[in-house]
Amino acid sequence: MLRMTLRLFGLAAFAVALALPAFAQDSVAIRQMLQDRDGEIKAILGTGTSYTDAQRERLRTVVNDVIDFRAMSAFALGDTWETLTDEQKTRFVEVFSGVIRAQSLADLDLYRATVAYGDIDVSGTTATATTTASLQDVRTEVVYDLAKREGAWVITDFSIDGVSTAENYRRSFQRVLARRGYDALLSSLERRLARG
Repeated sequence: MLRMTLRLFGLAAFAVALALPAFAQDSVAIRQMLQDRDGEIKAILGTGTSYTDAQRERLRTVVNDVIDFRAMSAFALGDTWETLTDEQKTRFVEVFSGVIRAQSLADLDLYRATVAYGDIDVSGTTATATTTASLQDVRTEVVYDLAKREGAWVITDFSIDGVSTAENYRRSFQRVLARRGYDALLSSLERRLARG
């Protein structure tokens, strides 16, 4: 019995030893992805204060292409997501992501902040990364929720000083859905996108 217990303990310890490097590698990959993204954004911004359309489009791509808008859409719509057809889901993600992409360039100075990278907690295919952005003596905590999709880490939500972006949209969308329904919500987002 003791021999079997020791063998099981040894197997468990071996399994943990194998798993630790994977989690450590994921932490390194997440940190590197966030650092590369920040570096690329700052390189595009440079020291200027005016930007060409090409620069703005490149910024919009770098800022947003690591975000899983489908996951954020599903969370924001809640139970309504499951009632939509595949075509409706695709259209919603397209419009919703367009609105967020437009908003992401509202204040480019925010991307000039110095970023300090804190804890990265990995649990299987999900992770949380904590950062602190400092700009003109103002420190802002930004926490990223991430998921591993096809071997790459993507952002599924981000919280600024404890306020979740996905949760904010969910509250807002649920109010519209309860009062006016899905079609009214989509129309409202389409109008915002057209203005944006």
